Amino acid sequence: ALFQCDHVQYTLVPVSGWQELETAFLEHKEQFHYFILLNCGANIDLLDILQPDEDATFFVCDTHRPVNVVNVYNDTQIKLLIKQDDDLEVPAYDDIFRDEEDDEDHLGDESEDGSEPSEKRTRLEE
Repeated sequence: ALFQCDHVQYTLVPVSGWQELETAFLEHKEQFHYFILLNCGANIDLLDILQPDEDATFFVCDTHRPVNVVNVYNDTQIKLLIKQDDDLEVPAYDDIFRDEEDDEDHLGDESEDGSEPSEKRTRLEE
């Protein structure tokens, strides 16, 4: 109703599972840069499953828990729409991720194209 009221052009694609979400995303990813996921997407690693381009942005409004920690800490492509007082019980960033720059000695010969911070993160193996 908000989109219609403001005359915003949109496409509504209902899905009933992760396979349908992936199929719908592949069909529409070239046409759109913004995706709103209602009641799906919070508890999976969206970037790993959908493999979107860097200019794609996901707005996730999902009541399913637990929320995937990659989605919580990726603030460049994934925007979680949750209540302010909703305690997600997410561990601290440093307890889960470490920058590759901390692990390797860089000589500056890697690409300097301003890649996303999420690409430089790796999960700690326990």
